[in-house]
Amino acid sequence: MTRLVTIDPGVRALGVCFFEHRVFRLGLLSRSKARKLTDQIAEHRSNLPDIGATHAAVESMVYRPTDSTPQDLINVQAVGCTLAGMLAPAVTLYPSSEWKGTTPKRIHHERIQSALMFPAETEALADSLKGIPKAHQKEILDALGIGLYHLGRTTRAGTPRRR
Repeated sequence: MTRLVTIDPGVRALGVCFFEHRVFRLGLLSRSKARKLTDQIAEHRSNLPDIGATHAAVESMVYRPTDSTPQDLINVQAVGCTLAGMLAPAVTLYPSSEWKGTTPKRIHHERIQSALMFPAETEALADSLKGIPKAHQKEILDALGIGLYHLGRTTRAGTPRRR
């Protein structure tokens, strides 16, 4: 049985999605109020179920001169990679330029939602976003986008791949 966990990393808030047999099953938002990085990682880990994932896919951080500080990106990457390693024995990293390209978030999110193939996936997404503030739904949607790209179900622009 193949189980995939995908992570849109963050220090204070991160999105996680779970797939089983290439089908999206659940999206979660994890939040941390801890101040120390190790405590943030521990708090996020305690918020996430252990689904016996065989693989994890995580967004990889890339520093750009317009970013705040390199340390912020290092911390985000540390959270994402550490959690991925705790949740699955194999990990793949995807920079946003690979799984999302330059497509604006709003457009990309609409496209990945349209790439859901089964009614159960659409229902799972609606359930996953229920009660999540609009400002944090993007974490779950980005984790979903990473998963669909990893599984070869979407292109870099978020459009469904035709097979």
